Order: sequence, then structure tokens, then C-alpha cells
Amino acid sequence: MKKIIVDSYKEMSELAASILLSEMTKDKRTNISITAGATPKGVYKILTKWYLKYPESFIDTYFYSFDEVEVGSLPGATITDLNESFYKPAKIPRKRINSLTYANYQEYDQLIKEDGGLDIMMLGLGQDGHFCGNMPYGTDLRQFTYKLPIKEEYPWYRALQELFPGQDLPEYFVTMGMRSLMKVKHLILIVNGKAKAEAVKKMLTLDVTNEFPATALLQHPNLTIILDQEAAQIV
Repeated sequence: MKKIIVDSYKEMSELAASILLSEMTKDKRTNISITAGATPKGVYKILTKWYLKYPESFIDTYFYSFDEVEVGSLPGATITDLNESFYKPAKIPRKRINSLTYANYQEYDQLIKEDGGLDIMMLGLGQDGHFCGNMPYGTDLRQFTYKLPIKEEYPWYRALQELFPGQDLPEYFVTMGMRSLMKVKHLILIVNGKAKAEAVKKMLTLDVTNEFPATALLQHPNLTIILDQEAAQIV
């Protein structure tokens, strides 16, 4: 594990973007898995700038999502977020985008293997310790890509309801599990803000447990954690 502490969200975004760009500009096919959410938006602004300016430099870069929740007739929440924050602004061709779905999750690991495996993955950290769709108490850390049940007794259930007001929640998420992530050549975990400081401390100090799934990330042989000063304040 390599831990890097920078001064600000801006510097965190710039460093993460530079690592991704260095991989994307290699003279080969590059397979990248990226995260939805608020944390990576600064990274995507930087990547979008370069994509629009030098589109031919990235023709061998392919993208893969790593989790999804499909509620009712709505498009998946992850692909909707990625479309809005990166794919559409950067004009990424649809043929270079691979999305995990309820329909393909059982074949997803094999698809990635046939495509050459994932070179790099950028993910975030939830305050409750979740990563990808691996949620507290429901996560099975022995899994590849799998479906994770959504149950009312889980402490994150109400928060999920608030994300989809007026909608009936599905019975499960689909997500890449820890065994899938162990096959990724390089993991980058980006974390910012004082609200995540306690989560960072738990991740780095607790034993591996599904009560705080991110504790398992430290088992990866090539993990880079990028924190701003606020997220690192009690490390």
C-alpha cells in the first residue's frame, strides 16, 4: 500500500488524473474501471479536458463500471452518473464503454478476462466503509462479481430509500467483489473531506470485516490511497 496525502481536493484530483492519464497514453489497449459519485468529479473534469483536446490519444482506452443498482424502469444509477459526469462531456464512444448490469453480472468477470483484464481502477470510500457496491454487513468478501441483497435490516437501507424517493427498491445490487478487485493491476482509492476522516482511520486500523468492507482493500498488492489533508487528519 502507498498512501499519499495532499493539501486539497484539487491536488487529489490532479494527482489521480495524472496517474490515470499515464496509463491511458501507453501504446497498448488500456482497460480502466471508474467510480460514480461526488468524489471523482474533479478528476473527470481534468480527463474531459484532455479527451476533448487530444481524442486520438485515447482510442485504445476502454471503460468498465464496477457496480449497479437498477430501480424500477429507471436506467442504472451508476451508468447514469458516469454518463453525466464523464462519458457524455468527454464524448467517449459507446463502443468503449462496458457497463455492469443485472443482465450480465454473471459473465462480467469472464468478459473482462477476455478483454485482457483491468489495468487500473479508481474507487472511492463510503463513510460507512463501503467500496463499489460492497456494503456493510451484506458483503461477502470471498466473491467475484455477485449480487448483494438489499434488506431493511441493514443500516444503509434508509439512505438508499432516500436516494430513490417514491420508488420500490430492487432486491439486490450487482457489484464486483473483492476477488474481482484482486485481479486489477492497480487500485487507486481517492478520499477527501473531514467527513471521511473516521472512515479512513477505520479502514487502516481495523481487522478485515464485512462490517466495514473497505478493510479488505489493504490486501491488494498494488493499492495507492490518495487523501486530502481533511480526510487524513486523524490517520
